[in-house]
Amino acid sequence: MSNSSNYTKDVVVFFDGLYKFIKELKSKKEVKNISVSFKNMLNKKIKGLFSGTIIELNGKQCMLIVCQIMNNKCIKDYLLNYFV
Repeated sequence: MSNSSNYTKDVVVFFDGLYKFIKELKSKKEVKNISVSFKNMLNKKIKGLFSGTIIELNGKQCMLIVCQIMNNKCIKDYLLNYFV
């Protein structure tokens, strides 16, 4: 079975702020835009805005979490779209 996508398997090895994010998500049931820094297997530091909510799947509570990677292009596009 071949992988036709351009997806690379960057395994996250370090989080700064993840504990705060999980703690807040558990207590509030929904959080938006918490800044978290992490490093991939190549030791490259990446910063992202994490948002999440508690959902129920098959009778069990689960966390649905998304991350928007913050880089110069993302910030520039945001500023151009919302402030110009």
